[in-house]
Parts: sequence; C-alpha cells; structure tokens
Amino acid sequence: MEKGDSFLRCRRRRPSNSGSAAAPAHIRSAKHFGALAATLIFGCLPVSAAAQGVCEHEPILTTSIVYDRNGRPMVQAELAGHERYLLLDTGGAKSILDPETARELALRIGQFGPASESPFERGASAPREAYIDVTGRRSSSFVNVEDLQLGERNFGAIEFIVSPIGQNQDDLSSPVGTLGADFMIAYDVAFDFGADVFQIFAQSPCESSPFSDGIDAGTSIAVPFTTNRSNHMEFPLRLDGQMLMAVLDTGAHDTILSLPVAQSVFSIDLNGPDVIRAGEIAGLDIASMYRRRFSSLQIETLLLLDPMIFLLPDLIAPRAPPQDRIGILRQDPEENAVLPDFILGMSVLGRYRLYISYGQRKFYLAPVPSG
Repeated sequence: MEKGDSFLRCRRRRPSNSGSAAAPAHIRSAKHFGALAATLIFGCLPVSAAAQGVCEHEPILTTSIVYDRNGRPMVQAELAGHERYLLLDTGGAKSILDPETARELALRIGQFGPASESPFERGASAPREAYIDVTGRRSSSFVNVEDLQLGERNFGAIEFIVSPIGQNQDDLSSPVGTLGADFMIAYDVAFDFGADVFQIFAQSPCESSPFSDGIDAGTSIAVPFTTNRSNHMEFPLRLDGQMLMAVLDTGAHDTILSLPVAQSVFSIDLNGPDVIRAGEIAGLDIASMYRRRFSSLQIETLLLLDPMIFLLPDLIAPRAPPQDRIGILRQDPEENAVLPDFILGMSVLGRYRLYISYGQRKFYLAPVPSG
C-alpha cells in the first residue's frame, strides 16, 4: 500500500441482523515531530464496492503536507499563477494572506466598510469589520484570489484577510498565509501527518465516521464539537480536573491555556517555581508567555499525563472594545472578543491521527502506532 492509500476509499457496512462487526481499520505509523508538532488521522482498509448500504468517502483532493520550521502543516497552493505554501489552520476563523505577497501577486486590496471606503462590492454590503489576531493586531483589509489551486483541483475564488503584519519570508518554503476554518468548514478533512498527506472530502451523510469502524475504542475517541459563528471547533475537556472549553487548532504549534484563566481557575503564580518564562510573543517585547507542566489533560476517555502547557496573555480583549471589532479567533461581533480558554495545538495533536467531520460536528483521534 502506497503512502496515503488508506484514505482513498472508506466504506462502512450497515450492521447485519447478527450484529457482525464492520471491517477492521488500519492505522498507519507516523513520525513524531517532537514536543511541538507531529501527526494525526484515520485510515481504513478498502472494502468491496459490491457492499450493500455503504457510505462512499472518495477524496476530492489528496495532496502532500510539508511543514514549517515549527512543525505546523502546510500545503502547496497556486495563487494567481504563483506557487506558494499555505498553513492549514483549523483555529483561524478566516484564511489570511501576507500583505507583501498580496502586493507581489498584484492583488487589489479592499477595505471592509461602506462602499465609499472600498473599491470592491464586498465592502458595500458588509458591516465595518476588523480582524484581530492573537497578538491584538487588527486588519480590515482583504483580497480576492480568483483561482485557488490545490494539487490537481481548482477550488475557484477565495477571499483572504490581509494579515496585519508581514511575515518573515526567508525563502519560498515559508508559508505566505493560511487556509482557515472558513474554507475547511464546507468539507470533511483528514490530516495524515505520518504519511504527510492532507485530504478533503465532500461532507459525509453517514451518522458516524467511516474511519471509526474497527478502531480500538479503548485508545481512540470521537469528540462532538460545536462551531461558533467564527467557525471555531469548540469542545469540552478537563485540565487537572477543571472543565474548560477548548478550540482545536492545527495552526498552533503549542497547546495553550489563557493566562487569565490560568490565574483565576488554577491560581497560578507566575513567580512560582513550577512556572517557566518562555519568552516574548513574537514582535511584542512587552508581552511575555510562560509554560507550566500540569498533571493531566482529559478529552472524553483519552487521558494524557504531565502535559506541558503554554500560558498566553489575552491580547485580543483589550484591543477589541467596539462591537464592530471582529477577531480572527472571534469573528462574531455578538461573541466576546477574547482569547479562547484553551487551544489544543500540535504539541498534543501530534500524537494522534485526526479526521474532522464538519458535517457531523465530530472529530476523531486515533493514536499513531510506534515503530
């Protein structure tokens, strides 16, 4: 079986009257990218096309994953006829593009707001908006890319928010932007970080994931989630026994606890011996981040011991007082523009395979076998 073959066709049989089990699933081994990155996803053995009562899951896209310097997943995309890398970011409400890249590709930059302030029709029908990143920086600019090409498939026009700051583009292998939840939510998606494969599927009509059949229920989980109006996947978990609402974020190389929550819920003393200062947030020498090892992290029946969690100050809320300010992490003006309580990043997700069914509002984790 070639790399990524387990994702090419997955069919789930309806149980027979005798209650016979579905065909066993196959989980492919995967490499580990260290504490801040690695792998996730499901595979399944092909089943005969003659099977009755099946759910077809043929990918509409299969493409290779490459990684940035922090081990975060990227795919090669063609934007306005130029090949660039985009970060796969389930935690980003909107897809974003570097401002220098927008200028390099000669893309017209519009502004959200009244028609008199924007050269694009998009601005005429939209309320004034400002997208805020985790550093508190805002952008109200956007560009339209007429044709987004991933692998052999053209996904047509896509709107990108112009990033409020430029990225350090060391070479053409660095990401120039992201594909966010606004793009992925129309599909089901699969990340195989072990085989370095990303796949997109039409949303499944099945009541459960075809990738869950035959997977050991003792080591794998199906996690229901809700999406807010910012398209973020929100789900409950327990950190040291405390229930928190989390966001799943493949664009975050760390797993993060909001510093206000760390102090109010866990009474964490930043001067304590168990807290380590981890440096400043990129570009902000006045905002420090910290890290601390907790005792346990539990998601459904999955229990992780001694997780290292980063503590991040909330830089969104102080800079987003007006109701027309919309955060990249909080796009809906009716929602509080704050940093999520907890962000499940690649430092945890890297130990598993991940399949996200946006249609069913569930994501599935199965451990990557060693060796």
